Amino acid sequence: MNMKIRKEEVLTYDDIKDLKFRAAVYCRVSTVLESQQTSVKHQMNGLESLIHSNPNWEYEGTYIDIGTGTNIKRQKNLLLLKKKCLRGEINLIVFKSTTRFSRDTLDALSFIREVLPEGVFLYFDIDGFAACQKYSNECYMGLTIAFAKEEVRNMSNSIAWGYERQYEKGIQPRKTKCLGYDYDLTGSLVINSKEAEVVKLIFDEYLKGNTVYGIVKILNDKGIKTVKGNDKWNKNTIQGILQNEIYTGQLLMPKTMRNNVSDLTWKPVNHHKKQYLVEDNHPAIITTEQFQSVKNEMEKRSKKSSSAESLIPRKHSSRNPLSNILVCKECGSSFRRVLRKRKGVRVPCWVCATHAEALNKKCQNGNVYKESELLERIGTINQNNDLERRIIKI
Repeated sequence: MNMKIRKEEVLTYDDIKDLKFRAAVYCRVSTVLESQQTSVKHQMNGLESLIHSNPNWEYEGTYIDIGTGTNIKRQKNLLLLKKKCLRGEINLIVFKSTTRFSRDTLDALSFIREVLPEGVFLYFDIDGFAACQKYSNECYMGLTIAFAKEEVRNMSNSIAWGYERQYEKGIQPRKTKCLGYDYDLTGSLVINSKEAEVVKLIFDEYLKGNTVYGIVKILNDKGIKTVKGNDKWNKNTIQGILQNEIYTGQLLMPKTMRNNVSDLTWKPVNHHKKQYLVEDNHPAIITTEQFQSVKNEMEKRSKKSSSAESLIPRKHSSRNPLSNILVCKECGSSFRRVLRKRKGVRVPCWVCATHAEALNKKCQNGNVYKESELLERIGTINQNNDLERRIIKI
């Protein structure tokens, strides 16, 4: 049995063509592919012509978004249009169809319930109806958008199924640029010699005892650009490189996932998602032994930084022998190195991090210790090469 959706009493173009409007065009396409660019041009040309052909309608511009339409937060220009409608700058939005408007029912209904009471009209050209406060036509619009969202969900599931089959065959379906590698014409990873030297530098510096922040400073001082062409490095980028098994010639897939098509961001794969590891997939930049050594060193530094006695995590320092061993006897937080003026001279001292950050509110230990005096007091421990393994409460 064929089910027909019965429209409520609706407005058509003929009902609104003689009304005065400040009209804007809204277009949306799913991707930046060339075929989609042609689609958006067709949308623009048709809808702009519709406005220009009506002497009662004043053209207020065209707004374009690229995305599936399953989450309105991604539709930045649609949200901009809403703001202009609420400010009274625009009172008619022209769409190609309801599916170009949105593919999420709740988002769509929330949008129309905000703008229609302000005297705003929405016109959907292919669907052949308009919506306003008196004739919102929510039922019909909600059903058509719900069907469109289900179509996107089915398409997404089909793509995910195809990716899974490629993972099983050891094929990387989503090619993303990685520092140290390029893709050849066959889609295989090949070493980028210049970038590979940067990767080796990062691993070498870390194994020499340098901190992540220290490596960031080295790269920034050398003027080396990130894989995305940025001038500034950050700790997350360095940590990601140090933990990436791709540099040993192995390929782990997938590494990110989305729970559903409405998710705005890709998240690290959780333990419920199956992953595939392909060994000897491509030329290695570092040895497996180097990678394992870095992993062991990270775990060692992490244990030092997450002492149960500390309320504020202590970061590994490769520069000062007092780092990671001084603990506040009052609150258990680590001590921080600061410079204080003594008779006009800046002298290195150590203070409780919680006391310094919370301005005395969380810890009353306001003692300030000169670095020279602390080194003298614990010199015997240092002589026994036992300093790093000791935690000293002061």
